[in-house]
Amino acid sequence: MKRTAADFLKLLSKVNKDVVNTEIETEHKQEEKKEEKIEIQQHDVDIYQNLPQIELSGAPIEFNEWFNEMEHDFSKPKPEAQMYNSPYGILRTTLPKLPKGPIKLNPLLANTKQCKKIMDKIIANPIFDYEDFLYTTKPEDTIDEVRKITALHVLNHVINDFDAKKNRPTGSLKRDSGFTPTVVLIIASSKLQAYKFVSDLLEFVPEDILIEHEDRFRLEYGAEVPNGVIQSHPKDWLAYFGGNNEQDFKTAIRFFGDKISLCQQMSKSQIVIASPVGIMLHKDTSFLSSIEILVLDTLDFLEVQNSQRLSECIKTINQKPMTVEETDWSRLRTYFSDKNHPKMRQNIGYATVMTPEMISLFSSFENIRGSNIVKQSFTKSLFNPGVEQVFRRIPAPNIVSTADQNFKIFQLRILPQIKAWRAASDKPGRTIIFFASSMLFYRARKLLDDSGVIFLELADEATKKDSIKMRKAYTEDPNAVMLITERYYFHFRPKFLDTGRIIFYGAPTYPQFVSELAKDIPVFLYFNEYDDLALERLCGGEMAMRLVKDEVYLI
Repeated sequence: MKRTAADFLKLLSKVNKDVVNTEIETEHKQEEKKEEKIEIQQHDVDIYQNLPQIELSGAPIEFNEWFNEMEHDFSKPKPEAQMYNSPYGILRTTLPKLPKGPIKLNPLLANTKQCKKIMDKIIANPIFDYEDFLYTTKPEDTIDEVRKITALHVLNHVINDFDAKKNRPTGSLKRDSGFTPTVVLIIASSKLQAYKFVSDLLEFVPEDILIEHEDRFRLEYGAEVPNGVIQSHPKDWLAYFGGNNEQDFKTAIRFFGDKISLCQQMSKSQIVIASPVGIMLHKDTSFLSSIEILVLDTLDFLEVQNSQRLSECIKTINQKPMTVEETDWSRLRTYFSDKNHPKMRQNIGYATVMTPEMISLFSSFENIRGSNIVKQSFTKSLFNPGVEQVFRRIPAPNIVSTADQNFKIFQLRILPQIKAWRAASDKPGRTIIFFASSMLFYRARKLLDDSGVIFLELADEATKKDSIKMRKAYTEDPNAVMLITERYYFHFRPKFLDTGRIIFYGAPTYPQFVSELAKDIPVFLYFNEYDDLALERLCGGEMAMRLVKDEVYLI
């Protein structure tokens, strides 16, 4: 009878280390001979086809109605989210129906040609309805369209807010303000992404409105990309890094009515665009106390950079300000003084892939207007059908134990193989081990060091000099073993020649990484059931469902 990983762990607790190593080697050899691999073939099946269709009716709410006229009930519990098919993709929503349109723009924007094009996009309706909206694109699409829609929504919101305050009747007691003027925060991963967002926003500005300091902004945030870089890198890499990649920045846009001024002081401006680093290094974050729209631009990139820093950055939003010199208390909306303003904040995010961390983040938001999380359905596998692919599921009783389970299986299965490949005289070929988790990479690296195994590495902190050195050593050693983290590969996309096999330890976040690295060589992929979203992008929904149920699959 074949032993499971759990049996190995029990064995570890009963016998001494030397005996365990002997048993592991014996078990490994027996498994290679006796293991039954379940062969499956890919079928293009949409596993979500039986979900109900979300109802579309009504029009998005207008700014004045939501922020200045309605009474809000903050005591209602957040509804349970339900799954639907929708025109946007697979929808997880707390709402029974979504708006269909039409969208009513501010009169200043309503007749401009560029704005009219966006208003016809069905995805714009829930965004303009002030609902939370997390969106991931289809494989063949980019996030450009949803970014443009978001930019128009932000501009429309700021102009409506400005007009409402400007046209307030003399002597009116209406409460129409927050603690500070800043009502929109765009968190972007780099100056390139900030440049794209601001460029989209400026496209919608009417011609008769003056734009100040645009040249300065484009000089500081734009960058030319050499043709050699464009030709030698994939499109998705260029979307992230094809421009100014500086990650410590903050800037602001101030609206005056007849003009828009870029590169302004944050505490005086309605819109702030900043990176997580730029925000966390700013000592006084009082200007974030009154945010009404939070935009997480290219959220997957923000997570790759540093998900913990992003989380800490978001926690600084809508907190009680340190200084209140600029607050007009007679005009402060009551829900600010009642500390309910986080429940009025709309949160918008868009990315090329969906992760469990994104779902958890958006599920934690409190917007009483409702929440929508959109993922796409994947039916096709990205693997080369002529190449062997072996999938091994790592059993984990719960999500907390996955890290330890992953490490133990590496110790039991992968370490003996690496030792055998390094010691072989018949040149078994070079090996790449790709770690989806950087933490597991560091644990595995220490294990190999302690075991006296010679290996190469490209870790998160590797420099260009390290990369050149490691890749040269890789080509010179016919039995080389290269450990590489997903974060390093995401940023630098190194190419490796004459590789004999590749092991993915954890399903990669970006499915194209497999085809870029593996191409026509055997692939071994270790995963657990919590990798289901990544597996679906890689293998299609039907195959992903089958993979998480059985221990080994051969495709």
